Formats: sequence, C-alpha cells, structure tokens
Amino acid sequence: MEKNQSLVRSSDEMIKNYGLIIGISAYQHIRPLSASVTNDANSIHALIMSGNLGLYDAANIQSLTDAEATGSAIRAALNKLAADCLTNSTVLIYFSGHGAQILAGDQAGAYLLPVDVRYGSDEELAQTAISGKEFSAALRQLRSRRVLVIFDCCHSGGIGETKSPYGTELKSGLPDEYYKALAKGWGRVIIASSRPNEVSYVYQGDKNSLFTKHLLDGLQGKALVTGQYVRVFDLFSYLQPKVVAEQPNQNPLIKAELEENFPVAFVANASTPPIPKAPNDQYKYDVFLSYRHLEPDQQWVKKQLVPALNRAGLRVCFDGDYQCFRAGEPIIKSMEKAVVNSRYTLAIFTPDYEESGFTELENLMAQHLETEASQSVGKNKRLIGVLYRECDMQALSLRLRYKRFVNMLDPADFDRGIEQLVYECREPLD
Repeated sequence: MEKNQSLVRSSDEMIKNYGLIIGISAYQHIRPLSASVTNDANSIHALIMSGNLGLYDAANIQSLTDAEATGSAIRAALNKLAADCLTNSTVLIYFSGHGAQILAGDQAGAYLLPVDVRYGSDEELAQTAISGKEFSAALRQLRSRRVLVIFDCCHSGGIGETKSPYGTELKSGLPDEYYKALAKGWGRVIIASSRPNEVSYVYQGDKNSLFTKHLLDGLQGKALVTGQYVRVFDLFSYLQPKVVAEQPNQNPLIKAELEENFPVAFVANASTPPIPKAPNDQYKYDVFLSYRHLEPDQQWVKKQLVPALNRAGLRVCFDGDYQCFRAGEPIIKSMEKAVVNSRYTLAIFTPDYEESGFTELENLMAQHLETEASQSVGKNKRLIGVLYRECDMQALSLRLRYKRFVNMLDPADFDRGIEQLVYECREPLD
C-alpha cells in the first residue's frame, strides 16, 4: 500500500517538473563531434520519455539535437522553462556538445556553442554563441529551487583523442569559474563530466560516453540510497567513483548552493531497505530537537514531527518530555545534557530560529562536539538541519548555511523526510 501511495504522489509531481535536453555533434561551421554526443542526449531524452524516471511529464520536456539546437532555439527553450517552472519544480538541463573559452581580449570568457555557431573571429563567436553571462542570467530567471544542470562537454573521440578543434586563440572546454558562477543561487546544482583540464571519454564501440553511461544507470535506480527517489547528491556520489574507476584521468565535478538533496528521479519498483538498528553506543537518545517555541513551529514539532519520529522507532529528546528536561533544573544544564546525551541534534530552521539565544546555544554546543569528534575519530556531523517552512537561507549564519538540510517544505515530502532522518540519526558516530 505504501508503494502505491508513492506512485500516486509521483504522478502529481510530474506535472510541475521540467527538462531541457540538448545534444550537438553535427556542427555546421566548426569541427563536428562524435555521434556519441547526440546519442547521449537522445538516450537521456528517451529515458525521460519512457516514464521510467517517474518525475517528469513528457509534455514538459524539450529536446534539441543537432540542426534543432540553434542559438535562437536554445534561447527560446530557456525562456519557456522560465515561464513554465514553479518554485517547487525540479528542472533538469542536460547539455552535450562543444564548450569553449576565449582566453584574452574584449570577448574573453566561456561559451556554450550551438549548432550554428561561427568562428571567423572572437567577435563572431561571441555573437553566435551563448556566453556564460547569458546562460547564468537564463538560470536566474528560473523560479525553481531545484535546478540540476549537467554538462557532458570536452568529449574524446576515442581514448586519448580530444574533441578540441581549436588552436591557441580558443580553448576547448569550460573553466571551473564558469561552473561556480552558474551554481550561484539557492537550489542550483551543476554537474560536469570532467575537470576543466580533462576530457570526457567515449570508448570504442560504446553508444554513450563513459560519464553519461553511468549517469543513465544512476538515474534508473543504481544511485538509489533510501526509499524510491534518486536524489541529486546521491546521483553524483554514485557516478563519480564509477567514472574514475574506469578512467582515472576523468574526474566528474559538482558545484552547488542548496540545502536540499532534492529528487531527480523516481524508481517505482524500488525495494525499501530495512530501517537500520540503533547503534550499540553510549547515547541515551538518537536525536535532540532544537527549535523556536513559537507558532506554528511548536505545534508542528509536537503534533507532527515528534509522533512520526517515535513511530519510526527513534528515541527523541525535546523540551516537552519531562524525562529530558526536569522540573527545577536550570534550563541551560538541561540543554547541555540533551545535546551531550543525544547522538545528533536536529535543528528546525525557520525565519526565527537564530533570534533565540537558547537555540543558538544548542546548535553551538552540537557544533562544538562536531569539532571535537573530527579531531579524534574523523567524524564531523552532530548537527542536522530540517527545513519545513520558507526561510531566507542567506539570513542564517554561515555555520548553519553550509549544512545540507533535510527538506520538508512540501507536505508531500514529509514521510520521505522522516525516512531520511531515521537513517541519518541511526548512523554511528565512530
């Protein structure tokens, strides 16, 4: 029954998610690329259109390959994405083709090259390509806070053969600064198939590049960690070592500014792994809850979060439990015992969270334990963040903002969030 409910929820989600798939090998005015480049885009598109990724409606997917992928068509597709997507949409953009850098002069910078790009001069390329500034501006127009952009550029036509058609004036590939600039903005993840000084390999006889081969496998379920959703960080954690194991000279990279390990695929037939057993350690509680005692936070914690965590078998410490916070005991002493006696501290991040000296003290104590643990056993996670209502993340202090959060903004993600918290809070610290 639980799995059927997930399937219904996934069908509802499909309506709000979008994709743009671009693959260019048959360049019209510069050196063409291997057919595998277009094959990669077609394989990603076919996988989405088959329905096997679960999260995407075919009507929301745009695909541009070879002659279709002109500069004007790519710009129009990006504009359509901006007009259609919602704040809670998942947006997947995949580009396989030429990326290039003008290294000096007035037109210096990074560019994505559409099929009709021309390179008679730097000025002509700048006029017919899509600059990094233009592409960054297009991403900023997306309202979505779940944007994944994947670049499989700098392919090799075979082992050791790069696809760069350029001399010294124009360098093939995209620089690290380009990816960093694109990642700026809440909820944006950039994954590239290789480092800027490497190439993306295609082995003889393979339909797809090495990177996209493992990307396809990951999206179809091999990157699954828990539940039925393949999430963006889990996807990268799967494919990066797979690529490096086959080709040590190719290292995929990721750039991100986000708090949520958001879903990028849904695996309908996934088997739910068993709930891990509590570690045999000295901690009396699995988790201590740190939150503001204001509404609606207080009711959400006491009426929804605590009962759900208890049903999942977690031992929860919070100030509403008299066994954790004893009458007559100094509040700061109770807070210290709660943090020390709990394996993890769960901070409920809301707009008011850091306005309280009590919540600030609680998360500082948890982070101090992180520092101590990192020096002794190499583990540095004692504080876990949860986001359940809209919050200006840039207003949070840096020590909290750098954390990866469990995102429960959408009530439909509540059960999944509880499942994730169980796995996180049962992870041993040593």
